[in-house]
Amino acid sequence: MKRRILDSLNRQKNALSLLASLLGEEFSYLRQGNPQAVSGIELSVQDLLRQITSERVEMKSMIQAMAPGAARLTAFIQTLPEAERPEAAALLEELDRREQNCATLAAKNFELALALHDQSRKLLTFLHGKINPEQKETYTARGKFPKTKRGAAILQGRL
Repeated sequence: MKRRILDSLNRQKNALSLLASLLGEEFSYLRQGNPQAVSGIELSVQDLLRQITSERVEMKSMIQAMAPGAARLTAFIQTLPEAERPEAAALLEELDRREQNCATLAAKNFELALALHDQSRKLLTFLHGKINPEQKETYTARGKFPKTKRGAAILQGRL
């Protein structure tokens, strides 16, 4: 059972390495302005996060079965024999370091995506402002205010 828990930690460590590479790829696609590729990578990231979560839930149930009083992984490590503690502690530190790296990359991607969204929204607002007339009431060629009709109209004129 202890070996299964340590193997689970190793799988999580490898999954976090993969997550970091996916987040880096997502960042490059965001910088290139390729939304289709970002969507594809985002689906992969979400699936990987689901797998990591299920791995952690399974590992937590194994820890509870082995050491009912161990609420955290560090408490479980204290129940291991002295010879196995350094390996497990090093694995836990590496896992934490990779989690922090992934969190930093995800925050960077979020900021870039939000900035691109704001830029697009402001550009659309600017373009809408240029398309719409500035004044609602303008004079016609004869110097009168036009009578506007809200429905469909037939255009008439001479050539």
